[in-house]
Amino acid sequence: MVVSKSGAAGVTLGELRKQPFMHGVMIHKVLRNDMPLPLRKKLTLEKGDVSTLVGLPQNVEEAVPEIGFSDRQTSESDIVFIGLGIAIGCKIGAIVIRFGNVPVSLSTSGGAILSGLILGWLRSKHPSFGHIPRSVLWFMDNAGLNLFIAVVGLSAGPTFISGLKEVGPQMFLIGMACTTIPLIICIFIANKLFKFPAAVTLGCVAGSRNAVAALGAIQDSLDSTLPVMGYTVTYAVGSVAMILSGMVVTLLA
Repeated sequence: MVVSKSGAAGVTLGELRKQPFMHGVMIHKVLRNDMPLPLRKKLTLEKGDVSTLVGLPQNVEEAVPEIGFSDRQTSESDIVFIGLGIAIGCKIGAIVIRFGNVPVSLSTSGGAILSGLILGWLRSKHPSFGHIPRSVLWFMDNAGLNLFIAVVGLSAGPTFISGLKEVGPQMFLIGMACTTIPLIICIFIANKLFKFPAAVTLGCVAGSRNAVAALGAIQDSLDSTLPVMGYTVTYAVGSVAMILSGMVVTLLA
């Protein structure tokens, strides 16, 4: 079930368990943004939290309306939600602003990122719509990642070889330095300055470089989705900043 009622949101688990409608009902799990939370008495529920209730059917049916609404598992995707996100992203990307004779736009990729951020935030606050099964998300992540790597490799291969022939190995070494040094600086800042845990730090660094492959490797090695907490915001900021910086370079050129 999804917490949505004002009487349950902002209430601790200890207080909720004392309510009359919770007689014979136990709270088995609480998820927030798909992350499991420790079941402590002082844990405060928020709107959008997904909780698993255990008990006799009649007792659970009495408790659910007092807390929120039932979120039954389904294998169907909300196609309207997905289509709306694509349409909004295309509309945003199609907007062109002219600075003199230079046309500037976010493009369809930038529009899709902004649309996904907005609709994803709405989904986290109101989980009653926009359901996409985990299996579908897994397929999109892995298939999209593999296709992205394949396309980048196929398109960059010929120019990479010709570049090495013209410029020499120093181009490769400079590229390694430009890639590695910012990562080391980001890890130092996140871990030493902001005191983030190691898993969140690695997620932040992967997001700042838009490295989906790195995030997958980090999650597989840790067997946890905790790095996503640091990945999402840095990925969004990094993607938008990259698009805007490209516009600035175009204007300056």
